[in-house]
This record gives sequence, C-alpha cells and structure tokens, in this order.
Amino acid sequence: MAIIIIVSTLLLRYFVIKDFFFRTNKRRNYTLQGIYLILLGLISIYLFVKASKLELGFDFLTNEAGFALANQWLTDYSPTNTRINAYLTGVFNTIRLVIVGIALSTLLGVLVGVARLSSNWLVRKIATAYVEVIRNIPLLLQIIFWWSFTLALPTIKEYINIFDIVLISNRGTALPEILFFEGGVIIDIIRPVVTTSTNNVVSYTSGFVISTEFLAILLGLVIYTASFIAEIVRGAIQALPKGQTEAAQALGLNSFQILRLIILPQALRIIIPPVTNQYLNLTKNSSLAVVIGYSDLFLVSGIIMNKAGHAIPMFIVIILTYQSMSFLISIIMNYFNKKVALVGN
Repeated sequence: MAIIIIVSTLLLRYFVIKDFFFRTNKRRNYTLQGIYLILLGLISIYLFVKASKLELGFDFLTNEAGFALANQWLTDYSPTNTRINAYLTGVFNTIRLVIVGIALSTLLGVLVGVARLSSNWLVRKIATAYVEVIRNIPLLLQIIFWWSFTLALPTIKEYINIFDIVLISNRGTALPEILFFEGGVIIDIIRPVVTTSTNNVVSYTSGFVISTEFLAILLGLVIYTASFIAEIVRGAIQALPKGQTEAAQALGLNSFQILRLIILPQALRIIIPPVTNQYLNLTKNSSLAVVIGYSDLFLVSGIIMNKAGHAIPMFIVIILTYQSMSFLISIIMNYFNKKVALVGN
C-alpha cells in the first residue's frame, strides 16, 4: 500500500511539474534553455576548479629547447634557442607550406575546372577522372602515398639530373638558387651541386633544396585541394549565362580571350566565397604534416609537450595560431570578394 501511495505521489508531482513547465511551447523552450544553462554552469565550475590546480603559465616557453629541427628555410634555429624560437620556426614552416599550397592548388584547380568543360573529349574525361578519384581518397592516405613515393626516389649518389638544372633524389629536390642584389637585380644564378666529403658523405652543397617532407605534404595538399577548387570553378562557369560566350564569339574573340576577359572575371564573384573555405581547409589540413615528420607548428608543439609537459597552454597557443592564420586568410579573401562584387551589392 505504501509503495502505491509513493508511486502515485511521484506520478502526480511529475504531471503537475510537466503541466506547469511544459504546458506551452514557450514554457517548454524556456525550461529547456534553463536546464541547458544550469548544466553548462555546473560543467564550467567543474572545469574551472580542475584548471585552478594546473600550471597554466607560459614561462616554460622561455627555457632552452634542447632539440633540433629539420626542414628549415630562412631561419637560423638551433637546439640552444628557446622553445618559443622553436615554435616560431614551426609556425614559419607552416606558413610557407600554406602560401605555396594555396598558390599551386588555385592554379591547378582552375586548369582542371576549365578542362572539365573542354570540347576535347579526352581532356574532359581525364579532368573528370582526376576530380572524382582524388576527392574520394582520404587526404591522410594521399600524403602517406606521396611520402612513400619521395622515399622511393633514387639515392643521392644516383640522383636524377635534368639538364644540370634540377637534381632529384630521396634527399630532396635541388633547384637553381637566384641571388639578388639590392633593388631586386639578379646578380647570379647558382646551379645545384652534389659533392662527396672526405668521410664519404654525399649531399647537396649548393642550390635551393626542397626537402622530401615538404614536397610530400605539398603534393598531398595541392592535389587534394585542387580537386575541390576545380569543381567550384566548373560550377561557377556553368552558372554564367551562355549569352556571354555567344556575344564574345560574335565579337571575334578566341577561346582563350573569352575565358580570360569575359568568363573568369565574372565567375570570380561565384568562385571566391567557396574557394575561401578550401583555403581554410588547406590551412587546417596542413597539421597532417606531423605524420611524415615535417617540422610544422603542430609537430614542434608535440615535441615541446613531450619534453616540458604543459599540454593545455600549448594547445591554447596552437588554437590561437590556427585561428589567427584563418582570420587573416578570411580578411584577404573578403577584400578580394568586395573588389569583384557588382556595384550596389
């Protein structure tokens, strides 16, 4: 009997509460929002209490790094430098990878996108096959493939020599190095050279050397991102009225002139917003370079965390860095978007 009374009381209270808080849609929404805010507050208090027991300072970044980094370019980092110097070297490596990747993926994407609309059957089918295949293969798998490919190149003792201009081996690709004088005047072009030291160590001693790690991650990012940009370009061109092309043909313009002067300038208004998203994706995807040992900011941060701990402060720094790069890309692309927008929009 007591159990029946208790159950009845609980059911009565449930229906009373339900009737009061959930009678109308407005009350139900307010009730659910209140429950959400209470839970969010409790979780925030819990995290604050836990975080107050941790060392969240950034003083550890001023200590000596104690580790070397490969893939340096225009930097002079050494293990005796501070950890912040090591991190900034990783940031610079990421930035140069992103800049080169954006430029090359844009060029390749535009070419493939235009090729998909070509009147040549073979060109059109090759471009279509490229887009459909590359877009459906995970990026990580593609990066590992290109990393394996670069490692399978001939050793530096058996390097591939292309007209004494480009030297290719599994140690990297060497290109001519251009020396500039003040004012931007070219004073010399140094061709790449492979030499053997007295202890039989073979290496590049001159020229501009692209490391295998940089080349592998660059190929993966460019080829993958370009497949999406190609579809954006194709869709933007097809979205333009056919009368534009017909009018240009009537004026006697050839196909290249129509594309350069008529089609692409108008298509940019459609292309830029979605392409901006692809640039942001490329920036974030660059963190996958860690799997092949390229010294980007994510790899350097991981080394710092393994040696010094302080995972939460380092992750805060990583997040802020990626946010800053993405924000800068968005600002630049929004500027270009306003430049090509129709007057009055």
